[in-house]
Parts: sequence; structure tokens; C-alpha cells
Amino acid sequence: MRVPSTPANVVFGGFPVDAEAVATVPSGAVVRIETLSSSGLTDPAVSPTEYFAKFGVAADEILDDTIALWKSLDGRPVYGPHAVTGPIDVEGAEPGDTLMIEILDIETRTPWGMNYTGSDTGVFSPSFPGHRAGDSSLGIPVTAAEAFSMSVPSPGVGTHLLRTGVHEGREVAFFNDGTHVPLHKFFGVMAVKPLESGEVQSSVPPGAFGGNLDTRDYTVGATLYLPVFHAGAGFYLGDGHSVQGDGEVAGTAIEHSLTGTFRLTVLRGRRSEQPSGEDAVNFLVHGIDEDIHRALKLAVGNTIAFLERTKDLTTAEAYSLTSIAVGYSISEAVNGTVVVTGRIPKALWAETGRAERTALAARARTRCSTLTVPEAAQELSGA
Repeated sequence: MRVPSTPANVVFGGFPVDAEAVATVPSGAVVRIETLSSSGLTDPAVSPTEYFAKFGVAADEILDDTIALWKSLDGRPVYGPHAVTGPIDVEGAEPGDTLMIEILDIETRTPWGMNYTGSDTGVFSPSFPGHRAGDSSLGIPVTAAEAFSMSVPSPGVGTHLLRTGVHEGREVAFFNDGTHVPLHKFFGVMAVKPLESGEVQSSVPPGAFGGNLDTRDYTVGATLYLPVFHAGAGFYLGDGHSVQGDGEVAGTAIEHSLTGTFRLTVLRGRRSEQPSGEDAVNFLVHGIDEDIHRALKLAVGNTIAFLERTKDLTTAEAYSLTSIAVGYSISEAVNGTVVVTGRIPKALWAETGRAERTALAARARTRCSTLTVPEAAQELSGA
């Protein structure tokens, strides 16, 4: 099924729980979903054609859906900065289930994307928790408001249009003549309808419903798991990024209109409380909080719980393995919250089956005082 990014299918900046589904699919269906970057369509007084012309973009390089959404701005509710497509319901999904989102393919829809920098964007914003009085300024002669302004854009200073294409067989962003950044496409926003809170949840802060996780691990080949809070789940998608560094430190990635292909499957009766995922190499867990230290603690706690639940480890064993084998990074830090991602290597269990691992662990626990290091290595290698 194809879900186009027509104005009727797009919500601006939030996840209304009472929104009618723009499409309903059976569990296990493959869905192709079009999304729009909100760059160049937030000011009713300045058309996308007029705005992007200042960056050398021809009118035929602008998506018809971008123009149509801009024309629909008057009177349209705006809950936040992202254009999100949805909601898409999945048949059979009920509260207490988990929605499995397999990311099968991601394509760029335009040969360019946008990035924004200013003296007070991202981690240099006065509202950033790490800001202290007296901190030095970057000296960029553009503020965040000016960088994001459609009426007074600042090409190359606060507002950066980056062309993308193929160079030496790989997709890249042409940052400058000598710098080509390999594309790593993913969606910053993947969400289900959140629990009702009396007002529409903004797309800016992530939460238990997913949302603006800005986690670059969720690219093609990865799988995201989200708890279901409403019948049908109500899947929302947006905030396409053609490439982003961990942390999204300036406040934006290369913001890009993307099309994603997904398999949406209901895991009935599998209760989950937080977003989690996996790719070919790692199991992925997250901690989300306004405080980075708290976010890290939550990510570690979620790692321990995962290892206890899935790998038959005691709490002490899980905490030990977490400390010696799991890596953590800041996926995003600029959305009012911090997302810390833990990557649990699947290779830890690649060589032995579950029963063998349990037996080896039991033997290791009883023999740990007598095994030498070479003997332990030989035991674990199966030699």
C-alpha cells in the first residue's frame, strides 16, 4: 500500500489521538509512506518556490506535495515543527500489544536537503541544560530565528542547502568541493498515538510512544518496537534525515523529504513500556529524560531488564555484562530531552545456542575460582 504525503494525510507537528486513520492495513502488511520536510513551507507569506529560489533550487525540483501543504497552512493546526504523515492503523492492534516496524527501504525524494545553524541553535542555545552564564559565543552572525526565517534566509551562514547525489558509487551530500558526506537515511520521527494527556502531544520531545527519537540506528535493515496505547496503534512518520551525527548537536540534520517502506506487524500480547529495537549487529535500548545522567541511568536499567528477560541472566550478571560489553551514546540532545542509546552486541551470543550458553554460564560460575585465563578462553571457544 502507498500512503502519499497529501495535505489530508499530513499533520503539522503533533500526534492527535483522535485523528482518523489515513489508511488501515492488516498486520504484516508492507506500506510505502511518503513524507515531507517542513523546510520552506512554514510561512504562509512566502511560497516554497520563492524561498528555495534563493538557494538556486528550480521550481521543478520542488515537490507538488510541498506546494500543496504550504497552500493548506491557513487555518491548519500547528502543534510543532515537523510534518508527519499519518496516522496509519494496523488491524488487530490493541493496548498492551507491541507494534513491530521493520524498515525495508528509504529513498530521497529531492536532490537536496536543508540544515540550519545559528549562534544560539542546538547545544549553544541559552535554553540548553549545559548552558552557563558567561559561555563564549560561536560568533555566527545569525540567530536561530534568523536561520529558520523564510522571509530573511541566510544562505551559507545560518541556512544551508546541501545537494545530494552519487559519487564514486555511493550516495553522498556534497558539503563542499572537497567534503562528501555519505548518506545514512533514517526518520527522526516514528511514533504511535500516545496516551491521552488532554492536549495534542507535540512532535518535539520523544517519549514512550517513540516520536522524535532522532536515532540514526533506525535505518534500512533495522526494526523498531513501540508499545501500543490505542486500538489500531496509529503510526505516524516524519522528520526525514538523509544524514545526521549522533546528538544532532546544531539542532537539525540534513532535513530531507523521504519515502520509507515498512512492514508493520502487531505482536499481540507482547507488552512493552518503552521504544526498543534491533539491527543486524545490535539490540537497541534507550533512556529518555531531560537530564542526561538520568537518561543514561534509564538506558542502563533498560539494558539490565532486557538481559534478564531474554538471556536468562541474574541482575548481577546483567549489570556486569552491561558494564563490560554494552556501548552507550547520545542519539539526540536538543529536543528538550536527551535520548541515550545502548547497543547490545548480538555477537555475544553468536557462537553458542541458548541451552549451551546457560550450561557454560553455570559451569563458569562453579569453576571460576579454579580456571586459569587460557582455560576459560578455551572453555568458551568450545575447543
